[in-house]
Amino acid sequence: MDGKTVTRDSPILQSEMEPIVKAEPEQKDGDAEAGRKLEDLKKRNRKLNKSPYLAEIDKAFEQMKKDKISKKISYKQLCARYKGKYSKKVLAGAYTKYTNKKDKLNKIDYSKILKESGHPVKKGEHAHHIEYKKGRKGKMREYAYKAQEILRRYDIDPITNPHNLVSAPNKGHSIDNIKEVYEGLAKAEKEALKLCDKCKLSKKDKKEYVKNILYEELNRLGKIAANR
Repeated sequence: MDGKTVTRDSPILQSEMEPIVKAEPEQKDGDAEAGRKLEDLKKRNRKLNKSPYLAEIDKAFEQMKKDKISKKISYKQLCARYKGKYSKKVLAGAYTKYTNKKDKLNKIDYSKILKESGHPVKKGEHAHHIEYKKGRKGKMREYAYKAQEILRRYDIDPITNPHNLVSAPNKGHSIDNIKEVYEGLAKAEKEALKLCDKCKLSKKDKKEYVKNILYEELNRLGKIAANR
């Protein structure tokens, strides 16, 4: 420069370093903040045991993929093909997941999923889908399917994932209630994505973070359903 000794405390060097010094911690702080939030979310969300029934559904689903089963297969045909290998209740879950058909939704044992997950259905209640599995035709079904799209984006199966199930009285299946569920999930997703973008999370970390935010929102909405 002008022959003078320049140290880290030199005003010139400080001004040159300032943008670098400020920018670097900001990104690290963002990553740390998102990491802390994710760990807190996992601790707060409902603790679920592994369900052997769900594991069997997944096993049957993978077998169907391996055998290249047609998506047009009927439930009756599927039961005939895998007779003796899987139970009908297991095949109902695999069939629904594989074909995305809705005709055998009530053949799936949702109470068993909750029980094996550590949250058994209470006496006089039923295994309630927080985000409806289908709903009546019209606005109710429209809200249900839009909410399902949100969950599926983060690999949350709206039909069998225990985070979407809760023991609740068999009532309150209304348009207003499913609208509340859809709007709650949509808002939670939007706010979570904003934070992910702010923290510049990777695609994988972003998906994991939003997924846990949606679990938290389902837990909140589940408590509302359980207390109706």
